[in-house]
Formats: sequence, C-alpha cells, structure tokens
Amino acid sequence: MIRRVILHIGLHKTGTTSFQLFIQQNPALFDETGIELYQPLFRKTAAANEIGMVLLRKGVIDELYPGPWSVPESAWDKQAWLKKIRVHLHRICTTSVKESLLISSEHLSFFRTAEEARSLRALFPDSVEEFKIVLVERDLNDWWRSYSAQIRRSGILDEKDIGPDYNSWAWLDRRGWLTDFDALCRVYLGEFGQITKLRFSENVIPQLLDVMGVQGYTNVMVYENRTPRRSGPKNLYKRWLSRTAVGAGWRGLKKAIWS
Repeated sequence: MIRRVILHIGLHKTGTTSFQLFIQQNPALFDETGIELYQPLFRKTAAANEIGMVLLRKGVIDELYPGPWSVPESAWDKQAWLKKIRVHLHRICTTSVKESLLISSEHLSFFRTAEEARSLRALFPDSVEEFKIVLVERDLNDWWRSYSAQIRRSGILDEKDIGPDYNSWAWLDRRGWLTDFDALCRVYLGEFGQITKLRFSENVIPQLLDVMGVQGYTNVMVYENRTPRRSGPKNLYKRWLSRTAVGAGWRGLKKAIWS
C-alpha cells in the first residue's frame, strides 16, 4: 500500500521532460527501489499532466485546450475526468505492494492558489501518510529566456487570442504570475508543509534520483527540449483547413471518440 507520494512539480525548462523520459526508459530501476510509477489515464507517458488539467484554476490552460489533448469542448467534462483520476489514484494507492508513488508533472508548477493544493491533496486516500514535494529551481533570467523562446517557437501566440485576462501559461509577461515562484512555494508549503529544492544543472537527473532514494546514477544529462518553430504559412493553412468540411469532420470524429 502506498504510504508516501513524491510529487515532482516541474518547472518547465528545468530538465522535467528529460527526467520523465528517463522514467519511461528505466521502470525496472524504480521497481527495484520500491517506487510505483504513476501511469496516466490518457497518455502513455510519464508526464501526469492530466492531474494539473483538472485542478488548475480557469484560464491557465483550458483556454488553449478545451479538454485533455485536443478533446472537443463539447466532450470536456472536468468533473467527470476528475472523478476518473481520483478513482485511478485510489486504486493505485490501495493495491500497490510498494510504499512510494512517484508523480511527475509540469502542470503542477502552475499552482498559485491554496484551493488548487487542497484539491490535489484530496485526490489521495487517507492511507497516504507523507508527501514529498520536489522542485528544481533555475536562475530566473535563464528560465525566462528559455521558456519565452519556446512559447514563441510553438506558434501558440499566433494561433490563439491570448491576453492578460486569460491568466494563461502562454501569456508572456515577465511581471506576471508565471515568474512568481515564491507564490508557488507558499502554496505547497501551506498544504504539504515542506519542499525539497534542487538547483538546475545539465546533470540534474542524478540529483532528482538521489532525493527519491535511487542510487548509482551520477552522469545522466538532460537534453535540449526545443519546440520546432511553426511557420506563418503553415499556421494560416491550418486555420483555413479548420473552417472547411474536412475540419468539421475531424472535430466530429474526435467528439464521437471522446463522448
């Protein structure tokens, strides 16, 4: 039975994707250490972003994605997904023979309210006795340079009507909530009481493994996660295609699958 939950809460641009790839490629290593790996319901990946999607305050990410990974808005029932995730977590925690559960998600680093943290804690059964929050910090200037460059390369700002009123993770305002890491820490400290902080480096994965009790890895490098640049003509073509019968048919097919 799971007694301890390790929450690796991102941030973006701090080796999170590299660590999640390492998790996917080395499940036996965690199994030998007695750590259960969270298996997302909706994607075969180590990134548990579905949890953040159902708990985040309105406007952070749902203005860009009406449901998990392009689910049509008409099929997006947040409470229904939340119930599925809670049931999934309770099953893992009560049936696993291991004592620790590892959850890694960039979306959990977007929390800025006490309600989000309380809702996260409420997903788990009372049998969970300990939460270990792990956060990798990075120099703010370096982080902002890397994060804003990736958002611009993605083309999201060209395709979506994103402004400050959206409270969006893709709104590039350095003075906004995204760079308020102190508020992020306060939220988790208020609900869980502690945070283990690591300093970002190209060799941060061994640091993460060490705080999780996984020994023997000293030189696992992160890779550069570069979103391919989206071309202007391609974006225009996609917008045009979405308005045609082909686009309508594709949306109808997705709705039928997800409903």
